[in-house]
Amino acid sequence: MKQVNLLAVVALCLANVGIPVQGAPALSFQAQSADGARAWQRAAREKLFVLMMGGREPSRCPLDAKVLRRIEAPTGGYTLEELIDIKGVSD
Repeated sequence: MKQVNLLAVVALCLANVGIPVQGAPALSFQAQSADGARAWQRAAREKLFVLMMGGREPSRCPLDAKVLRRIEAPTGGYTLEELIDIKGVSD
């Protein structure tokens, strides 16, 4: 098991039993500007890819959604659409 994954598991276990983990989380959101928020978002995505997908970003797939039904709100102003993705995502 990778050291990063092991540390994440240990931190989650300690949090669940009420033992405080020292310091703020490495990716806690503390941005003060839009550029800082975008930088945090990029770093958080990269960390998620490492922890959940072996370090690689999943490939993009074409969105080919079909509308199953459309409901107009009686008060107006918005529409609810139920969609289905025909093509799906391949692994």
